[in-house]
Amino acid sequence: MQYGNTERKRQSLFRASSPSISTAARTPCDPKGQNNPHLLALGHEEENLFASIRQSLALDFFADRNIHWWRNPRSGDNDSANGPTRNMASSQIACLNLLLPLKDNAVALTALLLSLDAGIRGVVPIRYVPHGSVSGMQVDSLVDFEWIGEKAPLEQGAGYTQRVLTLC
Repeated sequence: MQYGNTERKRQSLFRASSPSISTAARTPCDPKGQNNPHLLALGHEEENLFASIRQSLALDFFADRNIHWWRNPRSGDNDSANGPTRNMASSQIACLNLLLPLKDNAVALTALLLSLDAGIRGVVPIRYVPHGSVSGMQVDSLVDFEWIGEKAPLEQGAGYTQRVLTLC
């Protein structure tokens, strides 16, 4: 629990001082937000995303893959909303902010992975058909998030021998 407490404090300081967080987002009106300074104000959840992916990139990326946003009533999130959590200490948000900007940059992504494991030889795109696609056109991405595929998980279970590196 110490790590969680440390990160909530760190995100509280970020919320208070970052120019990427609006004044409205850093001043929640609800008691849960007022008592937990690592939570953004309701209605400003998208400000939890890195500024360059805020507009539609992250939202479209998740919608195309039918990925569910992590939301938690303990953070005061509205489960019926479709978008990021207001919780600035969310691991999903941390992964998204770090990796989504690298989704089309094989050189940068490989360099990042090499810093974690010197045995990395490269990255291979994940091919998928966007959720709800009428044409069935396939799309490639070097990064994906908590996605198990349309029909089967990426890791095939017992007896499956290929090692898959899962970042988030």
